[in-house]
Amino acid sequence: PQQQQHPPMTVCYGDRVTLRDGREAEVRFIGTIGYKSDEIWYGLRLKTQTGSTDGFHLSRFYFSCPPGHGVFVARPQIAQVIKPRAKGARLYVGQRIRC
Repeated sequence: PQQQQHPPMTVCYGDRVTLRDGREAEVRFIGTIGYKSDEIWYGLRLKTQTGSTDGFHLSRFYFSCPPGHGVFVARPQIAQVIKPRAKGARLYVGQRIRC
């Protein structure tokens, strides 16, 4: 079976996105997690308390949000970027940031 391709769009740290199920979120983490080191995951802070995490996964802290407001998703689950992070402040996978 052919793998479904996601639409070409850049999803960056700080972007506001809509998931395929309609939930809105802010991208708070992009990278590998735990045992899935060959896949890129997106850690999202959901607008509503409909998530399953606070940014902690398999004994590691990836991002911070209130309990139940976080979720990790694969790229195909992101439907669209509804509000990109401010121009000139785009961050990409693998880029080091200082908080």
